[in-house]
Amino acid sequence: MDSEDPLPFQGGLTNVKASHVDGIEGEATELLPYDLRLDGNFTLQESRVDTHQQLLDPSQAEQIDLANGGPFNGNDVNQRFAAFYSPASNVYGHTLPKVPPFTANIAIQHSLYFDDGGKLVSGLHFIYRNPYYFRIYDNPTTDLVPPQRQIDLNLTYTAAGGHWHADFLIINLTNSDSINSRYSDNFGTFITANYYVPPRQFIGRIGYKF
Repeated sequence: MDSEDPLPFQGGLTNVKASHVDGIEGEATELLPYDLRLDGNFTLQESRVDTHQQLLDPSQAEQIDLANGGPFNGNDVNQRFAAFYSPASNVYGHTLPKVPPFTANIAIQHSLYFDDGGKLVSGLHFIYRNPYYFRIYDNPTTDLVPPQRQIDLNLTYTAAGGHWHADFLIINLTNSDSINSRYSDNFGTFITANYYVPPRQFIGRIGYKF
């Protein structure tokens, strides 16, 4: 985990001494009337840091540096030591980074059969992910990634005999602006950067099996 020591320029990677992740996964498929098929899977997770450990958030350390006009200026070092040893820097009980409490994928699919032997499969895919913390500091301003909601549409036509097929996909059908991940103080840039899911995409493909 990226962290800072009290002295400027002493940051680096720190291992969390003890933690746990508990979870459960499930998936199911249901064949419905009218040539419909329903697929779904979900994941429930709970995580926690199990050791008392002081970790200074690099973004907090940099704000202290900036407020004092740079490293080693004024009260910079004293304030960094005070932040490092404050109760707020103890990550005990924090959730682990990149562990969403709940994710779900649901897909509904319909198969249409033509008299000439062709087949058209159409489907909608729903994606949902709970908010989660991208870093161990659990700062709701810089670390909390909002929920993700996304719908994809796909159509696949397979000709009689199965030799060739055509696909048409719309990824992110509703043009959701969900955030996929969030980086705070990435490489000392003093910023929090959001990485969004790609905007709506239209994809067409044609394939042939020899």
